[in-house]
Amino acid sequence: SGYNQLLSIVGSDDHVFMFTTDHGGSGKGLTDDAPEAILNLWNSTWDDDTYDALIDDIPSISFNVAMEQCYSGGFLAETVPTTGSQHRTFASAANGYESSWAGTTMPDYDEWAYWWIGAMHGSVPPGGGYSGGALPDDPDLNGDGFISYGEAANRAKAWDAYAQSGQEHPQYDDDPDSCGDDYYLGGRIYTGIADETGEALLSSGLSCSANPFTGAT
Repeated sequence: SGYNQLLSIVGSDDHVFMFTTDHGGSGKGLTDDAPEAILNLWNSTWDDDTYDALIDDIPSISFNVAMEQCYSGGFLAETVPTTGSQHRTFASAANGYESSWAGTTMPDYDEWAYWWIGAMHGSVPPGGGYSGGALPDDPDLNGDGFISYGEAANRAKAWDAYAQSGQEHPQYDDDPDSCGDDYYLGGRIYTGIADETGEALLSSGLSCSANPFTGAT
């Protein structure tokens, strides 16, 4: 139902972000090259192949996915690479063969998702053994004022104790390569006039403000 509503409103100028939670499991069978995975819904399941067919019909400029459930990395191959000109990013709490863990955030949150959302938001709430508040460090790794999908995935993996202990293996990929550095929850990241083509003419009543700009601006 929610998917059909999404199709009815998304157009070719839109950016879509999909976050999934609940439980996940292995699907028709596990292979080294193509793990099969299932996402539990309220009263049914999505397997990775059904999901693949559904998301290919979404006509947005970019399609960005974050998955919290166990075996979530099994959906990576169905999300990336894409076809056509649509850009895609994918991040998950685990690979296609393992559970994801709550860890220190038990019983309130999945730990990977806690840090992924925290990176995007700029802070975290109290949860489990964490008191909440400030992040361990600045998630804006390139200092451009935006938290990209690539940066959020990087920080969630670095701050997730279960990822650091090797008990879960968060996945991340994007297509075209490195496009995850160009998108955040607000859409496409623009950092200045250099992103636009053509010549800007300013009247005496207008001025430039830092975005940032270089000295030559």
